[in-house]
Amino acid sequence: MTEHDLFHRFALASVIAAGGGVFGLGWALFSPRTWIGRLATMVTAVGVVGGLVSLLAPDDLTTVLTVMATLGLATVVGGSGTVWHFAGRVLRPMCRPRLMGGAALLASAGGWGYEAWRYDAGCADSMNETLARVAESVPPESTAVATAQTDSGATIALHSPIDPRSATSSLTFEQESPTLNLYAGRIIRRGKPSDESNCHGWVFTGGRFNLLGRNVEPILADNGYALITTPEAGDLCVYRNSQGEVSHTGLVRAVLYDGTVLVESKWGRMGVYLHAAEESCYGTDFRYYHTSRGGHLLRGVSEQQAPATSSHP
Repeated sequence: MTEHDLFHRFALASVIAAGGGVFGLGWALFSPRTWIGRLATMVTAVGVVGGLVSLLAPDDLTTVLTVMATLGLATVVGGSGTVWHFAGRVLRPMCRPRLMGGAALLASAGGWGYEAWRYDAGCADSMNETLARVAESVPPESTAVATAQTDSGATIALHSPIDPRSATSSLTFEQESPTLNLYAGRIIRRGKPSDESNCHGWVFTGGRFNLLGRNVEPILADNGYALITTPEAGDLCVYRNSQGEVSHTGLVRAVLYDGTVLVESKWGRMGVYLHAAEESCYGTDFRYYHTSRGGHLLRGVSEQQAPATSSHP
């Protein structure tokens, strides 16, 4: 489900909740015994139920219209004096205006709260899916071609794409990216797009290989990185998704007089950009790390030779 679909569903749920609230107040305060009250009740009820059916069957317009027409007819018939009197006698204990109105208010508030929670959770999931799709850790059809080591001797696989795109194809991919267009005017392009490395590979292998995101935590632990709150140029900026998993890494390049932290990073398969720490498609859950080891490259990277030949036209 896209962010547009999530917003559409939440907006529809909000309208339904508002309609249910109006219906509940009207029933509790005025008890629709007059023809105006019955008409108002019918319109509100038809709209609320129609919206509920739309949530359950968003692509089935026939069902929505049928339910709304049936409910409208039932409300008109039910508005007659005889039917109203009979229903009142049979269901009188359950049909007290304040009881029914209060129930409608509670149901509306509960339904809206649930949809608000669902919308928030759905947006988080959508963001994670966007990160995985737009700025994936390793390009498709890549393979581990070499290894490097952390300072503690742990082995880290170095990946390279089997069939990397040409420079022209990479540039076209970058220019057509809807995610990148969202940040136009807020980022400065510092490097061309390529498949040879992702963000982690740009930081820890000098842009020669791709690294899996799950390798970042061992690198932080083994290479003496300490969590800091006041970064300086040369420190590391690590982004995480809603599950706490590493989704992006970049390098702090400057801290401005107003406290703005400028980070340089490679956005997946796209280019290298200079941006404010909070101005990226990776969200705002980021932390800074410092190491005194004198650089970020893994041990053994300089001895490896990354294949950089593309068969794409």
